[in-house]
Amino acid sequence: MNHRTNTQKAPAGFALIATISVMVLLVMIALAMLSLSTIELRSGQNAKVMGEAKANARLALMLALGDLQRYTGSDTRVTAPAAMIDSDYPSLVG
Repeated sequence: MNHRTNTQKAPAGFALIATISVMVLLVMIALAMLSLSTIELRSGQNAKVMGEAKANARLALMLALGDLQRYTGSDTRVTAPAAMIDSDYPSLVG
């Protein structure tokens, strides 16, 4: 007696296709993570440069204020535009 069982086998090569699909997915995830880390690195460097620029601007402002105080003399003196005294002088600073 020959008994044939009606079992269906998975098509040959299904495991290969499934494995390749999973590997492609993992590679895409790895590339996305690499891209994200590159963007974060650039943004961190931009923040560092921005902080340095703000510090330099603050230093320049302090130096300019120090020069202004040195050239005007003691703190009892007041500086004002010349237009307050004589309207013939044009406003040069704004």
